[in-house]
Amino acid sequence: MFIMTNSSTYDKSILVYSKIKLAVTLLQKIAVKYMVKHQYRSRNDIIASILEVANGNRVRSTQIQFKAYISYNLLKEYLVLLLKNGLLEYIEGERSFKTTAKGMQFLHKYNQMGELIMMSNPATKRSVSEFLF
Repeated sequence: MFIMTNSSTYDKSILVYSKIKLAVTLLQKIAVKYMVKHQYRSRNDIIASILEVANGNRVRSTQIQFKAYISYNLLKEYLVLLLKNGLLEYIEGERSFKTTAKGMQFLHKYNQMGELIMMSNPATKRSVSEFLF
């Protein structure tokens, strides 16, 4: 069965479809860039993300795992490392973790290094549109 529509309605629907298709394409490109950015992280990046999650908060291991985007087995290894080095403290009664003053120093220096790298390398100063296309 063929339904006749006027040209204006057809043109509008094509315009809406093309805008939706463009938006989906842009979102896919952003998602790919985000996944590539977080696909491989250095040891320091993972440590910083764990300390950032526990920064000023009392958080349980599950919250750290999900907010830092790491597996449970990897989390266990890093928690042991951070506890041994005094960057993280375990609060027994609450079964939670908190970043120590030493951990805060690490985060501060980590962020400073990131800023220095951004300032010294003009290639990293790109606009958002460069990442999309």
